[in-house]
Amino acid sequence: MKLPISKQLSQESIISLGGMLFFQLGNLLLSYLIANRSGIEAFGVFQFFVATTMFFSYFAKLGYDEEIAYRLPQLGGSRSLNGQNYINDAISKTLSASLYASFSVIAFYVLISLISTSPTNLVDSFNALLFLPGFVFSLVISAIFRAERRMLNRSILVYLLPPLINIIGILILQTFDSTRISAPIQSRSIAYVVTALGSIFLLRKLPFTPRISLNLRPWETPKSWLWITLLGFVFESGTLAIWFFKIFFSAELLGTTAITLRLAGLCLLGPTAISISAGPMLAKKFISNPEDKKSVKIFCQVNLVLSTSTALILYLGRSILFPIFNIENQNLDQPFGLLLLATVFIAATQPLQISALARNRNSTVIKTNILGIFGYSTPLIALALWGDPHLAIPALAGAIGVFCLIRINLLHGEII
Repeated sequence: MKLPISKQLSQESIISLGGMLFFQLGNLLLSYLIANRSGIEAFGVFQFFVATTMFFSYFAKLGYDEEIAYRLPQLGGSRSLNGQNYINDAISKTLSASLYASFSVIAFYVLISLISTSPTNLVDSFNALLFLPGFVFSLVISAIFRAERRMLNRSILVYLLPPLINIIGILILQTFDSTRISAPIQSRSIAYVVTALGSIFLLRKLPFTPRISLNLRPWETPKSWLWITLLGFVFESGTLAIWFFKIFFSAELLGTTAITLRLAGLCLLGPTAISISAGPMLAKKFISNPEDKKSVKIFCQVNLVLSTSTALILYLGRSILFPIFNIENQNLDQPFGLLLLATVFIAATQPLQISALARNRNSTVIKTNILGIFGYSTPLIALALWGDPHLAIPALAGAIGVFCLIRINLLHGEII
């Protein structure tokens, strides 16, 4: 018997939330291993690699990781011929684009090494040749499972395999040399190669066998979803901030900021778990009821409650968390509180963008994110000019706040 939509959403969200909890715990354990065994500067090196490769991965994914969730159901799913052709096209284009993106990472590392005030190991960039193809392929396959509402299979690929293999890899590598700064980067790259192999195994769950091939002209058709996901990532992941700190400040400050960002990001755990299922469901619901705004309001309220609760727990537990991750509490209480508030702001406004995408208002979302990135950059540029490292985290919190205000200004029509 088919379950009501509310129960389906609840079950799928629980599966996603369980997977995300495992993923975040794995990431926190990984952060602990890096910060305590290799040092806070090593964590900064690792996070710079993560931020850079994840940025270029968006040019490799071409927006398919989100578009598939909305588009594939409209084509009749993986059982229809149109859906199967769409899946094959997505795989061939993203695999090819991931190779181009890998070499772009290497070129970016060379550029940063010429302008950065902290040392840059160019050898690290070559790990992108392993990481990006594996990461992008497994993410596209997981997007297919998301569209097909196979959340358990998706959770295995996205949340279970990568951190598990990553932790095992880093423990093995650090056994031979605990101070090896590149070990986390190498283990992360290997983890996604193994995850990609796992993706091929799970593809047997689909009613047809996708064709794995290359398309040497993957960007032949511009995709609005590429810019939607890319701009959103640059903002929500803190990538732009990490690049700023890498160029203008010390490796230690980069590491400290990266860890505080990771801790604050836990506030998005619950809201993101809900949005994974809510996006495709809203897309279907708006077909029959395009003027529905009550669902979006409820979505905003739930996100606000979940993120605020998490932020309060993190702030009260900061005296325990900071020493665990090798952070010296150098007057970080107030900056960390501001960063948590800014992250709650992200969670509360996130449904506005998801609703706009479900209504096919892609151009409005792109406009919002472009303007938001400019607003987000202003406090960071001021920080770079001012040069006071003590203002780093408050400036980052302010940057997030500016972005969210722009998002509210342009997308408030989703709930009003």
